[in-house]
Amino acid sequence: MNQVFYPIEERYMDIPKMLQPENMAPVLERGAYKLLMESAALHFEPEDQRYLDICHRIYDHISERDAFDVFFSTRFYGGMVYYYVYFRRAEKYLLHLL
Repeated sequence: MNQVFYPIEERYMDIPKMLQPENMAPVLERGAYKLLMESAALHFEPEDQRYLDICHRIYDHISERDAFDVFFSTRFYGGMVYYYVYFRRAEKYLLHLL
């Protein structure tokens, strides 16, 4: 609804296909985490449930692959660490830091 009254440049009414759950797997396998997060941040508000679902899926995939350094020094690093600590999934991340 916000997009109708307060349009944001490069934000479209349709969700990009790469952000749809059935199409995210190939993009995740390529390791294009930043691309997905930037696109999700552009197309959704931070409190939108679709944005949170996409972020959680990306964070879980990063944890499975032990690719924690991908978001280091980006705006998504703090959210990723918070997610791991809040949902008690920080063990692999803490081992990675050691």
